[in-house]
Amino acid sequence: MKKNPAFEVVLFLTFYSCTILKDVSLNPERFLINDDLRTDIYASASKGVIISPFSMDIENPEKLMLFDFKGHIKYKFLECQFYNDSVFGKGIVCMLMRHDDRLEIYHTKGLNMKQQLYYFDSVQHTIPTQLFNPTCSFENQNGNLKFNLSFTDKYGNNIVANLSGNYPESLDFIAPIGLINLHHSDYTFFPLWYMRKMNFLNTHEGNASIAINDTILTIKKIPGLINWQRLYFARWSFDPIFIIWNTNKSVPTEGIKKESNENDSITYIINQNHGYVEIKSILFKGVKHNSTIQFSPALPEFFCLKDSILLNGRFTIDVDEKKGVIGGKYSITKKGKSVEILVQPTKGWQPVPGRTWVKNHILTINLTETKSNKVIIASKWRLKLNTHRVL
Repeated sequence: MKKNPAFEVVLFLTFYSCTILKDVSLNPERFLINDDLRTDIYASASKGVIISPFSMDIENPEKLMLFDFKGHIKYKFLECQFYNDSVFGKGIVCMLMRHDDRLEIYHTKGLNMKQQLYYFDSVQHTIPTQLFNPTCSFENQNGNLKFNLSFTDKYGNNIVANLSGNYPESLDFIAPIGLINLHHSDYTFFPLWYMRKMNFLNTHEGNASIAINDTILTIKKIPGLINWQRLYFARWSFDPIFIIWNTNKSVPTEGIKKESNENDSITYIINQNHGYVEIKSILFKGVKHNSTIQFSPALPEFFCLKDSILLNGRFTIDVDEKKGVIGGKYSITKKGKSVEILVQPTKGWQPVPGRTWVKNHILTINLTETKSNKVIIASKWRLKLNTHRVL
């Protein structure tokens, strides 16, 4: 029998091309510059006040289930979030993504809904939420996972989803939700889903199905091998973390005195640079989880800087004990009573090789000092549609 070289190449790529998922994206000790700021960057004496331009809100659904599927004229994605805490209450949120990248959101009665949580799909292109009464169960019983969902959407479509299988070894990583819709350039905030204890359904060790009006749809599969396994685009987490990083806003602040390095649920690690109060890291505390931003060099006292100065540095974001979940660069410029900070993530987990999705997000923060000694912090995200780097 004559060999087919093309077939042999395809066979080789099929069996030997594999993506290995890692828990972290970078080593902070190697990535950060570890370079303290010099005193010659300053033009005036220290004011002894901490001005922090960064914010993070940390939410923690109890459980999360997601399906990517094909074969339906309207929908392509299903997500179910389960809540049971003092902030949101107890209940279920189900989201259906349409082919136009809009989300339809359904939730059970009694949940304390925060609409902004669901703006990450395509720049506030979210359909108003709808109450619904689903039949749903989602349990892990001694390593055996079972998920069953049935509900009717607002158009009268009956939607049924099921999943069963073994509970394999889990992974921790960030989910690439930032590039859902590239033709928009503005974001309400940077949406960071950190998937703790995340699992994908193995095609040989479980079953998943979605049907709409009794028409069985096809669950998508991840191309190639992941950790030497063939996986469905059906995944779940029993400890997902959703972080809202720097919501677009313009707010006044008086800062906090250096004697107190805590403010609400935020703790500042301060670097004393010959009397100047510099921010080495910021710890944001949630109900169950924490997130930390580390800076190198430390963030300076912005309004003591020399005029027209340009400073560059790096940062990393940690979630709980996981280091280096995201890394990136920042730059600081000062002109008169205004300071501009540009922030660009450059490192982050992604499932396949190629351009890192977080690089397309740019944060601009403008600090303006007022006559009443307050500082206006204006924060704005945008999606960079071209490919050149800004920092």
